[in-house]
Amino acid sequence: MMKLLFLLGCLFFCFNVSGKAMVDTTDYWHVKIKGFQIAEFDERSPKPAITLNIDKLSPADIMTVTYGNDTPCGDCTTNLYVLDDKSQRIVLAEAKGTSAALNVSVEKLKQTATKLKKRVFQVFYTDKGKRNRSIFRLNLGK
Repeated sequence: MMKLLFLLGCLFFCFNVSGKAMVDTTDYWHVKIKGFQIAEFDERSPKPAITLNIDKLSPADIMTVTYGNDTPCGDCTTNLYVLDDKSQRIVLAEAKGTSAALNVSVEKLKQTATKLKKRVFQVFYTDKGKRNRSIFRLNLGK
């Protein structure tokens, strides 16, 4: 009986110290520009944001987002998108499979900013099934 009370006390203490139960796996995503990693986030990242000085990048430069999780889907369609003022999706990139690289050209980012008439917007990820989430706020600079 004492062992059971001790075990329950330890569990109670662990939950109180952390404030919440820790998950054993976490979704994560990496962002690269021209092949260099500029950001790394996971589902516990508070308000993930990226600022790019887009005017100093070439229109042919590529932003790559790689998303990973513990239940990958090899044949599902994945994409990155933003929402317009009517909550309609504007797809930035599309690929096949959870861990596939989602590539967006700087030119596409500039066109999207012009279409949205703003330089700051939320970027979303979906795998057309299990996940559909905001992954970071993108600020295209001045």
